[in-house]
Amino acid sequence: MDKLKDKITRLSREHFEYELPEIICSEEKIGIAVEIGKVHKGVLKLKNKEGRNMKGLVYSSSPLLSLEMESFDGHEVEIGYEFQATDIRTRDEIHGTISIVSSCGEKEIPFQVTVLEKYVEASF
Repeated sequence: MDKLKDKITRLSREHFEYELPEIICSEEKIGIAVEIGKVHKGVLKLKNKEGRNMKGLVYSSSPLLSLEMESFDGHEVEIGYEFQATDIRTRDEIHGTISIVSSCGEKEIPFQVTVLEKYVEASF
């Protein structure tokens, strides 16, 4: 009975304790190798351990990695991304994060992009 009384007292004081379901991503980190002047496209899939509906925002720390959407709502979400290897130098390495802020918590997905020299195929 004391436990119930303590719980009611905490609730009346607006002290809520609950655990958010963990966000599960198809990628824990993203590694990209892209030829200079080309575009690399990929998809990041999100869900949570309890299969709950999630609402949230997603953004990239680098303007070179653009995301198809800035917000999402659903049980399982696919977020397309695109890296454009234009206006940068060969052998550049770009590091950054894709940040997810959602009703199931927050998560950061680090990414690293390596820009490769243009591949020329020769025929003899």
